[in-house]
This record gives sequence, structure tokens and C-alpha cells, in this order.
Amino acid sequence: MPPPQRSPFDAARLELLAGTTVYDRGRAYLPRVKGLALTATHATARIRGTVTYRVSLTWHARTPDGDCTCPHFASGFFCKHLVALGLAVLASLPPDDAPTSATSTPAGEGASGASSLSAGPGPEAGNPALTPSAHGSPSSGEGGAGGGGAVVDEELKEYFLREAREAGRTHGYVDYWRAPDVAGGLDSVLDELEEALDRGLADTAAPALLRLTTRIRAITLNADDSDGFLGAAGQWAADLYARACREGNPDGLKLGKWLAKFRGETPGWPEMALADFGDSLGEKGLAAYRRSVEAMARVVEEEKGVSVSERKYDRSEVEKMQIELADLDGDVDAAVALLAGSEYLHYDGIIDRLEAAGRQREAMAWLDRAVEAGRIRVDSGLGYGVVVSFDRAVSMYLADGREEDARAMAWGLFTADAAPAKFDAWVRLGSQIGGSALAARYAAEALAWVDAQEWQVGVKPIELALHLGDHERAWEAADRWGAGYRAQTLADMDPQPRPAAALEAYRGLLGRAMESWGGQGAAQEAVAMMRKMRALAALVGAEARAEVDREIAEIRAEYRRRPTLMAAMERAGLP
Repeated sequence: MPPPQRSPFDAARLELLAGTTVYDRGRAYLPRVKGLALTATHATARIRGTVTYRVSLTWHARTPDGDCTCPHFASGFFCKHLVALGLAVLASLPPDDAPTSATSTPAGEGASGASSLSAGPGPEAGNPALTPSAHGSPSSGEGGAGGGGAVVDEELKEYFLREAREAGRTHGYVDYWRAPDVAGGLDSVLDELEEALDRGLADTAAPALLRLTTRIRAITLNADDSDGFLGAAGQWAADLYARACREGNPDGLKLGKWLAKFRGETPGWPEMALADFGDSLGEKGLAAYRRSVEAMARVVEEEKGVSVSERKYDRSEVEKMQIELADLDGDVDAAVALLAGSEYLHYDGIIDRLEAAGRQREAMAWLDRAVEAGRIRVDSGLGYGVVVSFDRAVSMYLADGREEDARAMAWGLFTADAAPAKFDAWVRLGSQIGGSALAARYAAEALAWVDAQEWQVGVKPIELALHLGDHERAWEAADRWGAGYRAQTLADMDPQPRPAAALEAYRGLLGRAMESWGGQGAAQEAVAMMRKMRALAALVGAEARAEVDREIAEIRAEYRRRPTLMAAMERAGLP
């Protein structure tokens, strides 16, 4: 699959997913993007921060999705590293096409044969050895990739293999504390191998990369890789090996058999795709790969009902390989049947393929099924093709003249839990249909619905009010339904419209904190609350300030045998 020739999304979409603050940070990280590998629907890179993060980005239609090894992404956010990679993808496109947006074609759709799998950099990359025209034909060897990797430095190849063997020696189980050091040693070798690829020595580096790809997976299966360092090294090795195959002259037949087996036996990592290997399998290798996948699919069918731990092959990975082959053959019906019959029904992937094939009526029918099944997502979380983004669903409904269906979908999503993101989606729909006036009406309608409900606790109405910046509405919700775990959020609002109510909230919080004592951390938390109470009391008046000081003095007397608390209060200058 070639890299996109036109922009698959735009910078505005990245900013929408990440938020302005994170987007700006990601833009600053753009120069740190290293080792960019790009296909028509997928990009990977390394981004150097406090540590080196492995980042991948995929896109269907105009909605990018991805994965990153950083803590911010692990917490469920579209991180700055994903933004940086997205901007790097946009920057890699030809200048004349960069401002344009177009839906990219899923893997191999509308194509047949191995020639549609080219994943190497296009002519715009400025390296003639890696352009499609530089790839040899299958008749020139088992692989058929050809190019800059044709020169093999035997001495350097053996050196790389020795380094790979040494870095892969772990002498048993790798515990949590050793994992970063082991990964660091592997990363050092991978750095050298990537430099070799940059110098056009693909066939020189390929044997060591193959060894590392297989060895790191084995290491990770016998390690505590809670922080993901080893997994990231394994993904990097796999990505580099795929690049070496694209740019070199592998034995396509052996590669096809190895790739199918390695993927079929996957424990879930590293992630690999047929398109990553470009034309390197050649006709014979692709035929062998296809036969292996068909054989594994039969085994998977026979193993239905067998526990996961006892299965020979990973069902989801085998299904993924089957779908890739169907896409390669341009067989939309086969791809849709596989996506519909998989463990998790892939609504977005089905719609992608039907729309690309011009089968809009069927695509709309699948969208209706996704809505009915509750598979519409309004946030930027990852869906892996299983769910359909809200914006895409709205665009399809409006383009099909089904405004009422778009409205019903958006209203149903909002009234399910009144989440701020769903409120925004509902209002955004109003803006799309009728501009700012209708958006304002939709907002008022949603808030009226919230006010009409009998909430057991006011957390949802409070969160929505805070999202809108309406502090008074938030307090009114607390008055009516109680604040629940949002009491401190209300009390910490600045500016604070109700200092007396905030002070009362902090009294309750401090009382609970003193009951569940937990050492130095609890002492610091309690002192912070006392200081906050004094600040709020000052806003209320002199009498309230005097009362708070008396309460603090009583706490000092009652808990005088807690030296950690006493020391913290002294340092804070509390009475």
C-alpha cells in the first residue's frame, strides 16, 4: 500500500482531538519525530521525550486514531506525541497536496495481486533507491523488492548479529526493575540498525532485525513489562524489520511463511500488517502466506470452544490477516463478512469498505445498526474500527438527507448520561444544521432536560455546569441533588460565587480526612484544607475567620500526639 498522496486529515482535526494546549505542545515536539514509516492508512515513529516513546497513528475517513507508550495516552487522552506524529505525516506530503483532504483507501481495496502492497516511501521522499520504480520484479529473486539493500557488508552483518544476540541474552526472568535496562540495551542495537537502514544497508541489517523481532517477543513473555519498555522495543524491531524487507531483497517465500506463522502465534504484540512489508514477498511469497493463513483459519474454526490459553493461533490476528487478503483482492463482500463475523463487530471498518466501493445504501444500513447497538463514540478514545465516530455518523446522515435520524442519535447519546462531551456533540449538531441560533436552542433544550430529571446525586449536572463555566448553576445542582464526590471541585472554584457554602463543604472534607489518617501525605492534605478554609472564611467575613481559627486550634489540641500533623501545621503558620 503506498503512502497517502493527499492529506488524510488536517491539523484542525488533530487540535480538536487533543485540545489546544496539548496540540501546541505536540507542535513543539515535531522536530523530535524520528524514524517515520508511512503507508496509506498507518504511520509509526519514535519520539524522544523524557524517554523514547513509540507512537503509531491510523486513520479512516478524516478521523485519526492511534497508540503511544506515554503515560498521558495510557490515561485515555490523545497525547502530544500523537499530535506530533500527525503533523509529521502532514509535513511529509507534497506541498501542493498538503492542504487538501481526502478519504484514504483501506488496505488494498480495489486492487489485486502483490503489486498493490507497496509501502515504501514514494518519489517525494527523495531517495530513488526506495521508490516503487527501484523495486525489482518478482522474477529477479524470491523477494522482488530490490533496491538499496542489495549491497551486503558481510562483516557488518555478522557484527549486528553478535550485538543482537548479546542484547537478547537475559538469563531468565526479567523483573520489573531490570526491564528498563534490558530494553535500553536492545534500543542501542536498534539505533545502530536503523542507521544502517538509513545508509541503504537493508540486507545487511535484516538478519539481526529478524532475530531481535522474534527474541524480544520471547523476552517479553517472560518478563514484568508493566511500563511497556520491552514491548516498545519489540514494536520498533518489527517496524525496522518490515522496512528492511521493503528496501532489501529478502527470500520472499521464506518471508511469507515466517510472517504468517509469527503473526498467527502472536500474544498480542508486536503489531504487524501485510502492507508493512510492501512488495517484498513477491508472488511466491504472497501465495505461501495466503496458504498459511487459510490453513490457520481452518485450525481456528476447529478450535472454537477451546480456552484461549490452549489455542494454537490467535483468532483475532488470523481474522485480521484474512481481512487484509480480502482487501488486497478487492473482495469487499469477503472483507465485510469477516468484519461482521469477528469477535467484535467492526462497524467502522465495514462502512469504510462499503463507502469506498460506492455501496452507500449498504453503508447507511450498517450505520443504522451501529446506532442501534450503541456503537457511536463522541470522544477521542480509540475504537479500532469497532465503533463509529459521532462526527462521521452525523456527516453520513446529513449527506443522506436524514436530519431527524442525526438528531435522534445525538439526543439519545446525550440523554443516556448527560456527559459534557455528549452535550457538546448535541450542540455541535445544531450548529451544523442551523448555525449559532439553532445551536443555542439545542443547548437550552439540553439544559432544560437536565433540570427536569430527578438525579440521585448531582454529579452529572455539576460536571456539565462546570464544563460550561456556569459556577452558579453548579451550586444550584448541588443544592438540589447533593454534590457527591464533586464537593471539593465546587469548593475550589475560582472565582468562588458562594464562599460560605464552599467553607461548609471543606468542613466536611476535613472531618473525613482526619478520620481516615494516613501519615505524612494525609497531614499535608489536611493542612492544605485548613489553609483553604481560612482563605474562604476571609471572604465570608471576620466572624467566619475567627470561627475557623478556633476550629483549627481545637484540631491542634485534639491531635497533639500526631507529630507529623503538628510539624506540618507549624510550617504552614496555622494557629
